Parts: sequence; C-alpha cells; structure tokens
Amino acid sequence: MRKRYLFLVVAFTFGLVLHLVEQYTTGVASNFPEATEEEVEYYGERLVHRQYGEDGLLQQTLTAQQSEYFGEQGLTRFVSPAIVGQNQSGNWQINAAQGEISDHSSQLALTGGVQIQSIAREPDFLIVETSEVMYQPENGEASSDKAVTLRSRWGTTTADGFTMDTSSQRLTLKSNVRTLYEQD
Repeated sequence: MRKRYLFLVVAFTFGLVLHLVEQYTTGVASNFPEATEEEVEYYGERLVHRQYGEDGLLQQTLTAQQSEYFGEQGLTRFVSPAIVGQNQSGNWQINAAQGEISDHSSQLALTGGVQIQSIAREPDFLIVETSEVMYQPENGEASSDKAVTLRSRWGTTTADGFTMDTSSQRLTLKSNVRTLYEQD
C-alpha cells in the first residue's frame, strides 16, 4: 500500500513539475516578437491573375514574382507585382517592389518605387513615379497622397498626390504642382 502512495506522490510531483515548466516556457516564448509572428499559410511563385470584362475581353492582368498568404490576417503580400491594363485608350502598366491585398477588400496597396506608364511608349509617353499607390481593380482607379513625379518628353512635373482613372487615362494632381518644361 505504501508503494502505491509513494508512486502516486511521485507521479503527482512529476506532473506538477511538467505543468510549471510548460507555463514558464510559454511565458518566455511570448516575450519574443518573432515567436508570435504569424506563419505564412502558403507561398506562390510566378503568379498570373487575369480579369475579364462582361464582354469577355481581357481588362487587366496581375503578375507577381512571389506571393505569400497570411490566413489569420486575411492578407496576401506580393513581391514585384505588375498590373497590365488593356482598354480603348491604350495599354498601361503599374510596377512596384511590393504589394498587399486584404481578403476583406479588393484595394491593392502598392509600395516601393511605383511606376505607372504606357506600354506602347507612344511619342506622347508619360511615366508617373511615386512611393505608394492604392489601386482599385473594379474601376481602374490609382491614387496616392505621397509625392509624385511625372516625366514626359515635354518636361517634369512634381506634385503631392494624384488620382488616375486608368480606363480613360485621366490624371488629376492634388496639390503643390510644379512643372519644368524642357525644350526639344
């Protein structure tokens, strides 16, 4: 009988020690930010996503070198995303270093050396450069409140913020607009 009680006390003590060790290690691990970072649910490489209009014609294509999906946050991050749009006004492209889109929104946030330009490089080409752009794929609207530089064969224009309707290729500058004309 004594052996049973002794075994019961040893087992209880061992269980208590394991429980205390578990609580201690969980507390220590939660003090480190990298221990609480969410893991990527899945990766993708060479992403190609095509969007077609109601008429069945290709409207725009999103490509990226790499994508990472974070399930708990409902967030997808892109490396080197590029959006190519096709419409009656001509073909255009938006390039960036990174991009993010949420599961709860269709708005694509592009950051890092963002460029918007005509693909055909017509004589009247225009390149829009900024650090951050919010892009709405449904209506083809790109906008930013950051500093923006427009380059063309006629000169350079700088401003604080812009809105661009990519389907009509209409560009509106928000404030502090300055233009430097270059002679041919």
